[in-house]
Amino acid sequence: MASLGGAAKHAEGPLPPGTHHHLLCGTVAVFFSVGLIGGMASGRGGRWLAAVGVPTVLAAVLLAVFADGWSPEGLVLALFAVAYWPLLHDKRITRRTAAP
Repeated sequence: MASLGGAAKHAEGPLPPGTHHHLLCGTVAVFFSVGLIGGMASGRGGRWLAAVGVPTVLAAVLLAVFADGWSPEGLVLALFAVAYWPLLHDKRITRRTAAP
């Protein structure tokens, strides 16, 4: 969360390049970490953990590390795709387990 400290240092003016990017990805990673913990506590199971819980957190962290030169629009679209993955996964599971 070094970016949060960087944002606090520049509270009176614009943030330095890259800080927005790290804050956005870090926020998404924390959000999905809470979801991961909640999923584990609710007994979602190992398949959900491997298919949804860990990949969403990992994707947000990897975007924070490797998407530094991306446009803001590209980063937001990538994070939207990460956020949409759990919904797609649940829809797929629901369709597969629904009675014919």
